Amino acid sequence: MFQEIQEIEESVYTRPPQPEARLRQTTEAFTISLCEEAEAFRDLREEWNHLLDRASRKSAFLRHEFMYAWWETYGRRQHGATPFILMARDRERRLAGLLPLYREKSSWSVAGLRELRFLGSVHEAPEYLDVIVAGNMPTEKIIDAVLTGLAQLRAKYDLLRLTDMAEDALLLPFLRHWATACGGAFQQMPWKVCPYIKISGDFETYLQGLSSNHRANFRRRQRKLNESHKVTMDVATAPIPVEKDFEALFDLHQKRWTEREGTSAFDNETSRLFHRRVAGTMAASGVARIFSLQCDGQIVAALYCFLYDNRLMYYQAGFDVNYESKSVGLILMGMVLQHCFEQGYAEFYFLRGREEYKFHMYALRFLGTVHEAPEYLDVMVAGSAPAHKIIKALLAGLANLRNNYDLLRLFDMADDAVLLAFLPEWAEACGSRLQQRPWMICPHLKISGDFETYLQTLSAKHSANFRRQLRKLKERYAVTLEVASALSPVERDFAALCELHHQRWAQRHETSDFDNDMSRRFHGRVVKALASSGAVRIFSLQCDGKTVAALYCLFYDDRLMYYQAGFDVAYENQSVGLVLLGMVLQHSHEQGYGEFDFLRGEEEYKFRWTKTTRATVIGEIAVTGRAKIYLNGWDALRFLKKQACGLFNHQRQPEKSKTNTL
Repeated sequence: MFQEIQEIEESVYTRPPQPEARLRQTTEAFTISLCEEAEAFRDLREEWNHLLDRASRKSAFLRHEFMYAWWETYGRRQHGATPFILMARDRERRLAGLLPLYREKSSWSVAGLRELRFLGSVHEAPEYLDVIVAGNMPTEKIIDAVLTGLAQLRAKYDLLRLTDMAEDALLLPFLRHWATACGGAFQQMPWKVCPYIKISGDFETYLQGLSSNHRANFRRRQRKLNESHKVTMDVATAPIPVEKDFEALFDLHQKRWTEREGTSAFDNETSRLFHRRVAGTMAASGVARIFSLQCDGQIVAALYCFLYDNRLMYYQAGFDVNYESKSVGLILMGMVLQHCFEQGYAEFYFLRGREEYKFHMYALRFLGTVHEAPEYLDVMVAGSAPAHKIIKALLAGLANLRNNYDLLRLFDMADDAVLLAFLPEWAEACGSRLQQRPWMICPHLKISGDFETYLQTLSAKHSANFRRQLRKLKERYAVTLEVASALSPVERDFAALCELHHQRWAQRHETSDFDNDMSRRFHGRVVKALASSGAVRIFSLQCDGKTVAALYCLFYDDRLMYYQAGFDVAYENQSVGLVLLGMVLQHSHEQGYGEFDFLRGEEEYKFRWTKTTRATVIGEIAVTGRAKIYLNGWDALRFLKKQACGLFNHQRQPEKSKTNTL
C-alpha cells in the first residue's frame, strides 16, 4: 500500500524535469541551472569535456565518458536516483563551471533520506572528483555561484556526501562556510591514500633513488625473462586494440582471482560492462591505455590506465598465473614507468591503495630502535664544542644525501633532545615538515638525601608494605643483595636472570620480547661489552644463597637505568620483586647516584616509587613524495582508529549508565 501511495504522490506532484532548469536567482556574472534529465546529461558531452580541457584541475574520472557510462551502468539503477548536475554559464551562455552530482534515496533509511553524491563515486573507484571550473575564469566567483544555486535547492535533498576528493580539491575550502550558512554541519575525514610518482629526469636516475634490493630485483627478473622468452610491451590506444586487450586483461584478472578462490570488485559482469563502455569511449578520445607484456607473442600481463593532462593513472591489472613465479607484474610495472619517463609524462598515479609494492622506500632511523627498547637517543656533540654549528653542519650533510633515503624516522628521543630543536627548520629547508608525536612515558626518580627520608615521601601503604615484606623475608631466610659489575659475575648473573625471566613467562603460557634467542644473544653481547667499561649492573636478591630475583641495569653518567627483571615464580607470593627493587633504590641512595630511571612503560608498580616522568617523542620527516604519501596514510589510519574508539566508547556509555542505575 505504501508503494501505491508513493506512486500516486509522484504522479500528482512531480513535474517532468526540464533539460536545464534555470534557478530563480542568479549572480551578476553567472546563471546557474540544474540538469536532472538523463538525456540532457548525455547531450552535454562535447560542452562538458571542452570545459574540463580548459579547467585548472583535471582528472580522467571527471570526463563525461566516465561519468555518463557510470550513470548508464550503475546510477540509473540506484534507488530513486536522478542526475543532479549544477552548471554555471556566463552571459554568452558558455559553460564556465559544473558540479557533477546525482541524487538518490538511501534504501536503508525509513524516511527515504535523499543524498547528493558525486557521479561515479559508488561501485567503482574514481579519484580526485571535484567541481569543474574553467581555468581562465574567476574560480572563487564560479564556485560561490554554484554553491549559491545548490543552497536554493535545499528542499530537494537532505545530505551532501562527497567522497574521493583530493585534499587540495577546489571545492573543499568553500564547503565549511557554505554548510554553516545553510544551517548545516560540515564533517571532513580522511578517505583513501593514493601513491604517485613525479616524473622528472630519466628512468635510470629514478631507479637509483629506489632501494638497492628493489632495483636489483627488477633488473634481475627482467633479464631472466628476456633470456627465456622474446619479450615485448605493446601499448593499445585506438578503440579496437584497446577493446581487444581489455578483454585479455579481464580474463587474466578473473583467472588469477579464481586461482585464489576469491573475487574482486572488478571481477563481475556489471563492472566488465561498465569498463567496456569506458575503455571504448575513452579510447576514442585518446585517454584509455592498455599496456600488455607479451612473451613469445602471448599476453602474460596487462595494465589498464588512463592518460589525461599528461598524467598516467593506473586503474587495474591482470597477469597469467602460470607466469607468476617470473614476476611478470613487477616487470610490466617497471616497463610502464620507463615508458612514462621516455614519453615525458608529468606523473604516474597508482591511485587508491596501500599495497606494499607501491611503497619501496628507504627510511633512516636511529641505530638500535628496532626490536629493542632504548631511550633518550640524540645527536652526540662534544660539550666543549659549539653545539648549534656542529648540528647544523651534520644536518647539511644529511640533506646532501637525500637521494639515499625517503624518510627520516627518529624514535626514542627525549622531548628535550638537543637534535629536536633543529629539525623543524631543517625539514622546511628540505621542502617538508617535521611530524612530531608523543611516544613513551619514562618514570624516573631524582636521588637526594637518604633512603629513609625518601620512603617517607611515598604512600604510607606502599612504604609499610615494602618494610613488612622485607622483614618477613629476613625472618625466613638469610637475605643478601649482590651487585655484579665485573665481566665474569655479570655474565653469570645475566644468565640466571634470563632463566628466571623465561620461567615466569612460561608459567603464564606467554612470551615477552626479551624472551627469545635473538634478544638473549643481543643482550649477551651488550653486557659483555658494557661490563668491560663498567657500565652494566646485575642486582640479584639471594635467599639462603639462591638467586630468587634479579635486575638488569645500565649505569652511566651517575644514572642507574633499570632495563629488565626476572624472579623465581616459587617465591612470587613473598613479593621478591618488590623487595629487590626497594633494596636497589636503597643502594642507589647509599652510593649517591644522581638518578634512578625506570625507562619506558606506565606499569602501576613504577608509580608507587615515583611520580616524576620524562616523555619521549617520535620525529618523522618525509623528504620524497612517496614518503609523504606513506606518512599521510598512517595519519589517516590513526585518525580513523581514534574516531572508531570514540564511537565505540560513546555507544557503550548508555549501557554503563544503565548498569550503574540497576
